[in-house]
Amino acid sequence: MVRYVSAVGQVLAQSPLEVYEVLATLDGPAEVAPGAEIEVAWTGPDEDQDHLTVAPPEAPEDEYLSWSPTNSGTPALLRAPKDPGEYELRYVRDADGEILARTAITIVTTAVTVRAPPTVEAGTRFEVVWTGTAAEGDFLAVAPAGSKPRRHLDWANTTVGSPLTLAAPFKPGDYEVRYISGKDTRIVASCPLTVN
Repeated sequence: MVRYVSAVGQVLAQSPLEVYEVLATLDGPAEVAPGAEIEVAWTGPDEDQDHLTVAPPEAPEDEYLSWSPTNSGTPALLRAPKDPGEYELRYVRDADGEILARTAITIVTTAVTVRAPPTVEAGTRFEVVWTGTAAEGDFLAVAPAGSKPRRHLDWANTTVGSPLTLAAPFKPGDYEVRYISGKDTRIVASCPLTVN
């Protein structure tokens, strides 16, 4: 009971107070990119087979997209879903499947951009800077200007990071540096490149 007491000891107001035990806590990022590694600090009972999961908010307690056992310690590492949207991190007690803690996490994507020098010398390597959310299998390529997406002369996987280097063609002319989707071989972004 919470009470408001006057200076002379008279109870002027009172209200019941319920106290709950905090069984677990989760501390992770609010937003991450699709497929990214999520680092989650946690506290909890750490009983045998307890685990952390990533799941859609409406998913039942026993359904998840990624999980990590608590016996691996804190922070735990989980893999973000590949599809953008709203999800939640959960601490699940294995003994009864009860979710002891949950916190929201959003999987977001950012637009891809590509930047390269406008002019390079034939046969030399040059640096390409790209930004945005990379998906599995995405790559950067050098291709003749206006050619089809599957045609490229040199390429590098986005797993190399940014910046990365590509080789300029030996033949002078007009080319493009392209960011290609590994999912459907679509040109996501590009910039012109002149080879002297």
